[in-house]
Amino acid sequence: MKQLVEKKNIDLVMIYRDWFRDIPESWVRVGDMHLGKMKITPARSVVGFYVTDPAVLEDTLLKLKEFTRTLPEGVDFVFARNNSG
Repeated sequence: MKQLVEKKNIDLVMIYRDWFRDIPESWVRVGDMHLGKMKITPARSVVGFYVTDPAVLEDTLLKLKEFTRTLPEGVDFVFARNNSG
């Protein structure tokens, strides 16, 4: 996973945490998005968000705070404890 995101220059990853055993230790979990309504296409009701490069953490947190304001009713983003939301 780490090699793929580095090759593709990916700074933010959204994954179902229980699908992956070896999430790189260098990735910073910034929070989880909880889907509040009945699932139609998603496989899970919670999606984990990770920053793959700690150098972009602060900028990504600012962007996620803006993003959370656009979420539809019933969908919540919960920031990880180590990140203020």
